[in-house]
Amino acid sequence: MSRWLVPVAVLAVFWPCLCAGLVYDDWWNFDRNHALREHDWLALVTKPYYGPDTTYWRPIPSLAMGLAYLARPFGVHLLALVAHALAACAVAAIGRLVLGDARSANGAALLFALHPLQVESVAWASALPGVLSGLFVLLAMRTVLAWSAGTDGALPWPAFGWLLAALLSKESGIVAVPLVAIAGLVAGGARPRAAKLAVAAMAVAVGALWFVGHVAMVGWRPVVGDEIAWVPGMAQMAVRQLALLLVPWPLTPFRAHPGSDSSGLLDLAAVAALTAGVVLAGVHWRRFGLPWRIGGALLAGPLLLSAAMFDAVGPHPLTDRYLYVAVAGFALCAAASLGQRTAVWMALAIAYGGVAFAQCHVWRDDRSFVAHVASVSPTDPSVRVLAATLALRAGDAAGLQEARDEYRIALELWPDRSDPFTRRQRAASIAGLAWCDFCDPGCGAERCGSRLAERFAEALRQDPRHVAAWVGLGVAHALNARFERAEAAFASALAIDPWCPEAWLNLARTQFDMGCAAQARESLRRALRCNPCLQLPECLLAELR
Repeated sequence: MSRWLVPVAVLAVFWPCLCAGLVYDDWWNFDRNHALREHDWLALVTKPYYGPDTTYWRPIPSLAMGLAYLARPFGVHLLALVAHALAACAVAAIGRLVLGDARSANGAALLFALHPLQVESVAWASALPGVLSGLFVLLAMRTVLAWSAGTDGALPWPAFGWLLAALLSKESGIVAVPLVAIAGLVAGGARPRAAKLAVAAMAVAVGALWFVGHVAMVGWRPVVGDEIAWVPGMAQMAVRQLALLLVPWPLTPFRAHPGSDSSGLLDLAAVAALTAGVVLAGVHWRRFGLPWRIGGALLAGPLLLSAAMFDAVGPHPLTDRYLYVAVAGFALCAAASLGQRTAVWMALAIAYGGVAFAQCHVWRDDRSFVAHVASVSPTDPSVRVLAATLALRAGDAAGLQEARDEYRIALELWPDRSDPFTRRQRAASIAGLAWCDFCDPGCGAERCGSRLAERFAEALRQDPRHVAAWVGLGVAHALNARFERAEAAFASALAIDPWCPEAWLNLARTQFDMGCAAQARESLRRALRCNPCLQLPECLLAELR
């Protein structure tokens, strides 16, 4: 029964994820991902993950998501659930090797599997790369630890395969390089020191090989902040992440940026706490047993990596999915501390599992997601933009008024900053208000075409790559019969996003008005190729026929 305890517990807690749809950025990664929808397997392997403007190369999850999405969101969620259960089993295997006790190992696996911080990784379809990378990191660790207990002369070659798979799943898999090296060096067994050093050298070589391939495929950009504020910000990230592992609250992917509410005293305390922790760990390293060394490495490695990169992530770097592997280290340390106190870790697992089960329902759909984050982070302007965009989709009078109110509040809440994310979100708020005016029958859209054009142009001054603002500008020009300007605006939108169905549809309307029937028919075909479920006006359908 103990063999099935962890998989059964994972299914019992996370089964609501199987019923979830597409949430938040899922629409871009799946519904608007033409390579995935058209089964362009070569593009999935060679093109950047998450859009052409990024340098994320993740061929393994791209292929996995493409295959899983054949069963729509259910397939992706099922894959995430299976991968998470396998990762929990890998934690149990690591626990048996370092703890020497099957009961404690199962306790560590349960704590890892049911921790509330794992919900975001398992329930959010777009977070699948983190689950797959974490699974491969844990399998690499387990392979090296098992090898260290043997006596044959071969190196643990499968571990290097798992290491490469972790790197090809997500860039944060680079943490597996030092983890594998540490596991090979500190584990017991009869292996000579030369063999352990060879394992560490091979791990570094695999990491270097991946880095060269990554740069060749999609380029490279620095991800560590270069300002003096980076040091206290990193310290705050590390301290806050450690606190979340102990007390996972609040349960939301929208937490404050480490620099958003900083004070000199808070920064000083975070830096002092992080420095003291590193010094103490270094001084007392030899006193720690194997469970604490391996668990501490699994905990500290991912935690420090995500803390060091916080300045490049955006306004919400303190997110649960970055702690997926760190939870394994936390679970191993907790199991080493609790020992044979079965009742204690069972009670902790049940408490964590209950909270995680409730949190799974937050990711059911966009409405549940937005309602949750709005209740937890009501002063976050990006949350207000999400709520406004969701209300605008309703299309009725109440939804339009709610969207207006939310967009206006978001504009008032945005700080006076010029970073790319703030400018994009400010542009989304301005363009959203303009779309509210366009969709409101009481505004007289034909008479306010010039004003609409000014509003969309203002949004584009904030973010020249805002596709919805370019589409809106084209619509506004078309309302005033400025067809050449409208055509140019739609062309600008399509230059940024060639798979935007709204741009192709409105371009077709404009081309019909300009008397270019053949070009309009081709634009309509492109619109339907981008979105086969697109609702076309009857007049355009007649022309298409």
